[in-house]
Amino acid sequence: MKAPSSRVPPQAGSGPARTWLLVLAVSVIVMILIGALAAASAVPFRNDFAAYWPVGRLLLAGQNPYDAGAIESLQRSVGDMLGGDSIVRYPPWSLPLLLPFAALPYVPGWYLWILLQSVLVGVSSVWLWQMLGGRGGAEIPLAVAFGFPAGLFVALGGQIGGVLLFGVALFLWANLRRRDFLAGFCLGLLTLKPHLFLPLAIVALLWAARERRWRVPAAAVLTILAGSGLALAFRPAIFSDYLELLGAPGTSWQRAVALGTAASAALGGRAPWLQWAPAALATVLVVVLWTRFSSRFDWRRHLPLVVVLGLIAAPYLLVHDLVLLVPAFLTMALCVADWESASSRRMAGLAFAAFCVFVWIGQVAEHTLAIHVWVAPLVLILTIAASVHLARESGVVGE
Repeated sequence: MKAPSSRVPPQAGSGPARTWLLVLAVSVIVMILIGALAAASAVPFRNDFAAYWPVGRLLLAGQNPYDAGAIESLQRSVGDMLGGDSIVRYPPWSLPLLLPFAALPYVPGWYLWILLQSVLVGVSSVWLWQMLGGRGGAEIPLAVAFGFPAGLFVALGGQIGGVLLFGVALFLWANLRRRDFLAGFCLGLLTLKPHLFLPLAIVALLWAARERRWRVPAAAVLTILAGSGLALAFRPAIFSDYLELLGAPGTSWQRAVALGTAASAALGGRAPWLQWAPAALATVLVVVLWTRFSSRFDWRRHLPLVVVLGLIAAPYLLVHDLVLLVPAFLTMALCVADWESASSRRMAGLAFAAFCVFVWIGQVAEHTLAIHVWVAPLVLILTIAASVHLARESGVVGE
């Protein structure tokens, strides 16, 4: 075993310039490959940017950004019909994030969006690796981020998961540096998809109360209010539009990827309340665990676990959202890096590859989407084991 002092985390964000150049290079390569795939398809540029761009356009014009008919009309105008439930169900205060891209013509906006998401996934993974205590260059975190299919799904699908992962990384950095307003801004940013971060919100509030760092939740509230004010400036009726949307059915709410949704679907939809049961149980679990172990809580060691628990508790989930498992995989990679046996490390790499194939099967094979239901719970178990190992190596356990 290594000495407890061997795992001294480097300064958050530190690293040679070549590391970040590698991140940028990989991200650009990913974008080029996606562009080539899109150009070869019957309808170029088809992905979820076809939902984001018209929403931003409608908001810029002061129209209802949740109007399905108006969204489809704009999609036809650029020849990119997404199909299905293409309404963005993000809360009004998050929609201003889309405005800079919607202000551009569709094609350059698409390329910029794909590049941004790819860069944010790569940068966030390397940054988290450094803050969690990883050593070496960018190879391991980039292999984790883009080897795990969800990282590519974010870029391929034009999803907003890169922003969410970056929000998690920036939140950790801000806490380590005691930048409370920035940490609160990150919490506000993550309400873009609030259903994924319920445990994180609860822990952050309990932690802020214990540490008397009220500026964190205050900044989160101010961020939401600022985003709401900007959205209202473009569309005064936007909250009425949003409430009307919430009452309408949508296919993304019924995806059997989340535990609760899958349980409800298994019963033929006769128990829709099961969709919300994991969130209720997670809330109780987080509060109970906090009352018992709050004195041992540390953001660097426990943030990956809290984020994974949020995915398990989510009332609905899309495969792109699994990119938030990257911090947990990096925790496991830290544990594997401590193993002395090279053959064991190779076996761990093969196990990760097999796990990635498992996720790919769930995405591309017919009627196998429910495979993803078991991804987050399995990752939680493995991350707990890795965290216990790292705590023992650093001498934390037993203190």
